[in-house]
Parts: sequence; structure tokens; C-alpha cells
Amino acid sequence: MGICQDVEPVVETKAAVDSIEPLIRPSRASEIMCTDDHQGEMLFDVSVCDNEGVKNTWIFSPRLNKVFVEVNRQIPLDFKVENPTGQRLFVRATLQYSSQEFAADPVIRCHQHRVEDKSNRNIETHVRRHVLRCGNQNAIYIGNEAGERPSFIFPLAVPQAGSHSVRELIQFVCKSSCYPPGMNRKQVDIIFTLENSQSEVLGRKSIKAKVCACPKRDKDKEEKPSLDKVRLKRRRAEEPADGQSETRNEPLTEFDLKVRCYSKPVIQKIVQNIIDVYRSQMHELRDNPFEYGRVEKVHTDMLKVQKDLFK
Repeated sequence: MGICQDVEPVVETKAAVDSIEPLIRPSRASEIMCTDDHQGEMLFDVSVCDNEGVKNTWIFSPRLNKVFVEVNRQIPLDFKVENPTGQRLFVRATLQYSSQEFAADPVIRCHQHRVEDKSNRNIETHVRRHVLRCGNQNAIYIGNEAGERPSFIFPLAVPQAGSHSVRELIQFVCKSSCYPPGMNRKQVDIIFTLENSQSEVLGRKSIKAKVCACPKRDKDKEEKPSLDKVRLKRRRAEEPADGQSETRNEPLTEFDLKVRCYSKPVIQKIVQNIIDVYRSQMHELRDNPFEYGRVEKVHTDMLKVQKDLFK
């Protein structure tokens, strides 16, 4: 069954803030973030866990690199790094609009969810504008002023014995379809950056996201054009190159045709019909020089026959 508890960020304690002090400087929304994946030397990777529940409260499309999720539902993510030195690492999660036209606009919640939503219980006022929340108890929410890009940061734990990754939970508390200043149907990217205590970016992973009422339906709908393109590409690859027919290398077959007629006009009409057929084929094969030449030869021969019949 899908995980469906609400994520309630804890109030930021002084100890928690001091532990990641160099990292809590917010970025300006005007500073457009890179969305290219970068594993770096630590082979940083983020993956969405499979949803094995009966109800798809979230579902991930590898083809689209996109997660579809219901509002106020948790998404489990696995964070993986190779950290042989044992240095302290942090993960920052930031939302950014996918379209370059809106990439400089901060992604914030709509007024209705910011004021009336049940997820606001016991939540600090400055956190309520954040669309994305984290279940990690040490997460710090930054970018709370106008013009700043909202994000949260949490320390990356050490994997448990027998595991190579760390699991964290995130949750969207506003829908993709919410009216401005909400997302207003604009596509967003979740940009995860692996950072050290000096805010140096060591790795990056970007995942597209859509917050909707029917994740599986929307996933299937958005994947269909992509699947159609793959099928079309495969079909074209199976076709002979340059539009040439599969009979390009086949030898020209000749048939001796005997027609018994009782009048010359009848045989003239038969020859004319054959000429019309070959003329039609020549028109269809005008972009295929090889086949066009073969048909043109037969067409020319039939014209000579027709000429002899009308002498």
C-alpha cells in the first residue's frame, strides 16, 4: 500500500541550523539552476522507489524521467553516493519550472493551500509557501523571502548495514493545476544537489514532477506520444533506405502475353490500359530513380506497341 502520511517539518532548532550553517544561504530565483545530471566523483544518484501498492498514489515513468503523484502523498526516494572519505554531505532539493520562459520565477504554493490546507498544522509561517516538503527531521527550509527560490537541505545519513542507499520521503503540498501564484499547469523539475559543508556542488540529479488526481492515467497519457514516436522510428528503420522498394535487387521478370481479339480497337484499348498502369507507377516512383527507370522502360516499349497498332 502506498505511503500516505503527512510530512510535518519540525521547527528548526539552533543546533540543527548551526550544523549546516554554511548551507542555508538561499539562492536568488533569478539564478537559473542547471538541470543536467552530474554524478561526479561520488557517483551521486537519486531514484524513485517502485510503488507496489494497490492504489497508485505515486508512479514513476523512466521513459519520461517523471514522477506523477497525488497532493499530500509521500514519495520515497533512494539517495546513493560513493563516499570513501567519510566527509559530511548534504542534499538540497529545489523546484524550478522546466520551461526557460518561467525558470526565473520561484515555485511557490497557491493562496488557498497556503492558508487553508490541513498540511499547515503546526507549521512555521515561512514554510507554508514551500510546495515541496521533506520528512527528514533535520531538514531546514530556506528561500522564504520574495525573490528567493524555496528549497530545503538535510544532512545525508550513512546507509544502514547491508544497504548502499539512504531512503528519504518528500511530499508535494500543492497541485500542478493550482492557480497563480501556484504552478498553474507549468511543468516543474525537482533538482537534487549533493553538497559539502562549503556549499560546493558535488553531484546533481533532476526529476520532472506532476502533482495530479490520477497519477497512472496522466502517466499513460503523457507516455503515449513518446511510444508512438518509438514505434514510428522502428517502422521507418525496417523500411528500405531512400524509399526504395524491397524488390530493388530483384531481376526484371518478362512474360509473353498472348491476347486473342476479334477487332483491332479492342487490342488498342488493352494496350492503352497497360500504358495507363505504368504511367501511374512512374508517378508513384518518381522519388526512386532505380525503380522509376525499370518501369519507364516498359512504358516506352508499350508506347511503341501502341504506335504500331495505330499504323
